[in-house]
Amino acid sequence: MKMNRAVLTAIVVSSLPAPGWWLFRRGGAERIDLLPLFDQAKKSGGESLVVDATLDGETKKAIGAPPNGRITFGSACLTMAG
Repeated sequence: MKMNRAVLTAIVVSSLPAPGWWLFRRGGAERIDLLPLFDQAKKSGGESLVVDATLDGETKKAIGAPPNGRITFGSACLTMAG
């Protein structure tokens, strides 16, 4: 009985990486740059700004929003991006 349980556990553990890789792989979706569309977005819950953010010595533009803020990019904004 213990041998069957060990074999079953080994089969389950060894088969988990394949579905995980399939679910979490990168790519396959079109990337949209939302920074140019920031002015048309609906903002609520506080002031949201485009700021320069530095991470690991690399500076890029980022959207800064308060913890309770919400930024909604409507379908009209996304149509303009495509």
